[in-house]
Amino acid sequence: MYNIQKSTKEFVEFTSTFQTSDSDLVLSNMTYAELVNTGTFQVIDNHALRDQISIYYNHCEVIKLELAGHNKKIADMIVNAASRTTLLKYKIKAQDPTLLDDVDNAFDKKDWEFINDPRSIEFRLYEEVVYWHYVIHLGFIPPYESMNALSEELILAIENELLILN
Repeated sequence: MYNIQKSTKEFVEFTSTFQTSDSDLVLSNMTYAELVNTGTFQVIDNHALRDQISIYYNHCEVIKLELAGHNKKIADMIVNAASRTTLLKYKIKAQDPTLLDDVDNAFDKKDWEFINDPRSIEFRLYEEVVYWHYVIHLGFIPPYESMNALSEELILAIENELLILN
């Protein structure tokens, strides 16, 4: 990003990746909630397995809440940065493909001088968004790995229980 940008379209595309990257992890507990709410969860005779399932879904809920909070922080930072620059105007223009046919005339070069000036407030705002996006998501690697390990253990426990029942 410190290199001279070839076009403002590149910058719009680059920054838009941070606005549409909220699909990191989708956690659903619908089946678990249905089992608990209907009382069917108690049908599982193996108490250790029931506890293991509960621990897994409680762990998922904690991670889901933390991730939602971090994604909100990033979204707020993006809105703040976009509102202090012309990015919103160009994001709206970018929705109309006919406006992008003539990129040189669709974008006012003065609006984008900040992307080549690391000292500008606008540049630093976007740099902060990029920085926090990566810091936050790198910080979620250990919880993702932990959750993955828990899910693998849980799947094995369920498979073993099914083998015992059959």
